[in-house]
Amino acid sequence: MKKVLGVIAIIFFFFSCERNIENKEVISACGINEPQKNIEWLSKLIDKAKNDKTGNYMGTIWLEKYKGNDIFITNMSMGSGAIAFYFFDCQGNSFVPESFSEIKFNTVIYTNVPN
Repeated sequence: MKKVLGVIAIIFFFFSCERNIENKEVISACGINEPQKNIEWLSKLIDKAKNDKTGNYMGTIWLEKYKGNDIFITNMSMGSGAIAFYFFDCQGNSFVPESFSEIKFNTVIYTNVPN
């Protein structure tokens, strides 16, 4: 039941968030400015999304805080065959959060989804 509620919360936040990536502020995460360019695994994921012709990498990447740490979240299916949310720490390790209450889906760092 908790997992179902968590998925519903994620879907709600996904559809209710603002998608303003035109912000000219320099984004910092994991102690690095412009993580979308300067964190190797994240940069490669974004390049893959930019060049993907299959639709597996169509989606959005958010930068958020979870338990006081920077995390990255994407709703790209990434070859899984279905839309799914993936959570990554600064090193690119995937994990499943225990709680979604801290996650607000406010800071979009990349999207290839048309408005």
